[in-house]
Amino acid sequence: MNLPDENNNWLENLAKGDRDAFRSLFENYYSSLVFFAEYYVRDQEKAKDIVQELFLRLSDQKDIFDSVTNLKSYLYTTVKNSCIKLLKHEKVKDRYSSYVLTTLTVEDKFWNKVLEEEAYRILYKSIDKLPPQTKAVYQLSMSGFKNQEIADKLGISLETVKTHKQIGKKYLQKYMKDLFFILSFFNI
Repeated sequence: MNLPDENNNWLENLAKGDRDAFRSLFENYYSSLVFFAEYYVRDQEKAKDIVQELFLRLSDQKDIFDSVTNLKSYLYTTVKNSCIKLLKHEKVKDRYSSYVLTTLTVEDKFWNKVLEEEAYRILYKSIDKLPPQTKAVYQLSMSGFKNQEIADKLGISLETVKTHKQIGKKYLQKYMKDLFFILSFFNI
C-alpha cells in the first residue's frame, strides 16, 4: 500500500488497525525517522529505540489516527519531542550522577575524618591508661621526639625507652581493641 501522507483513506485504515496500512507506514517512515532522531540524540541505537517506541504506541493506540490530520508532521514532531524528552532526561541523570559523586566524595571525606578523630580519641585514651613512665615515653614519641631525645629528656637510658615502647605496645594493643571494632564497622 503506497499512499501519500495526507490520504484520508490511509489514516482511516490505520485507525481501523489495518495491518497492511501499518506495515506500509512502518516501511515508508522507519528509516527516515531513525535518521531524523539520530540527528538529535547522536546515537543510532537510541534513535532506533525512540522510533520503535513510536510505532509500538501507534499500534497500541490506533485511535490516535482519528485526530491526526497530517501524518508526516505528526510522526516527525512526535519523534522530535521524544528526542528532546530523552535529552532532558539524560541531562537530569548526568546532573544527578555528578551530584551523587560529589556528595559521596564529601560524605567519604566526612566519614574518614570521623574515623580519624575516633582513632585518635581511642589512642590518646589508651595512652592515658599506660603506666606513668611508659605514658611519658609515648607522649614524647607522639610529639615527634626520637628515642635518644626521649631518653635525654626523661633522664633514662636508650634501652629503657625501647623497653617502655615495647611495654606500651602490648598495652595499646589490648586497650585499642575498640579501634579494631570501629575499623571493622567501616569495612576497613
